[in-house]
Amino acid sequence: SELVLLKCTSNYPARPLDANIRTIPHLAELFNCPAGLSDHTEGIGVAVASVALGASVIEKHFVSNRSEGGVDAEFSLEPFELKMLV
Repeated sequence: SELVLLKCTSNYPARPLDANIRTIPHLAELFNCPAGLSDHTEGIGVAVASVALGASVIEKHFVSNRSEGGVDAEFSLEPFELKMLV
């Protein structure tokens, strides 16, 4: 199996400006492996942009209903958002 390095900004939620996804191609080259994104931003914009920069894997938190709360519900995707991302 092939390893994938995930770029992650650990703020919960992370601001899009702080995601610094421009490092994804550099990480892939530096570590000679596919790179992706562990995304803690709200919405799907940063994840979509990371694919344009070469991300091969996207990890997003998921909840069936954000209004039910939870530690990461604020930036988790609901089903319709996950469908848009895919």
